[in-house]
Amino acid sequence: MNPTRQIKPHPFTRIALPALLLAATALPGWAQSSTEAAVPRVDVRAPRVDARAVCPAFEADMLKALSRVAMQYREPGLLDVSFEIDGRHIDEVTVAGGPFGYRRATQRAVRSLECDNGNAGRQAVRLQVVFKDL
Repeated sequence: MNPTRQIKPHPFTRIALPALLLAATALPGWAQSSTEAAVPRVDVRAPRVDARAVCPAFEADMLKALSRVAMQYREPGLLDVSFEIDGRHIDEVTVAGGPFGYRRATQRAVRSLECDNGNAGRQAVRLQVVFKDL
């Protein structure tokens, strides 16, 4: 046995494997696009509301909850936050943009907010959180 002998891959594996992977990723999209054309799409969204209207102290609460992570990372970031509120229950918190550490901390901070929209039903709230190093 020669330990320094190099094994050269067969040309078929260099071509067939990427082609197979490409086909595997293209098939689900192709199958989905043909069914989407046949089914009409309806988006049902909760009515939007201002964050200050349902969470009066949200700015102070968010500043208190996020100051530690801002001091830890010390980098700028802009996060788009959206969540739904029904009574006092906050649900479906999504955070996009910014560093991962900011996203996780922001999601926890939003879940801990004290909000109340009364009996208005499910409402959507959108806001932006900006991290700046001063």
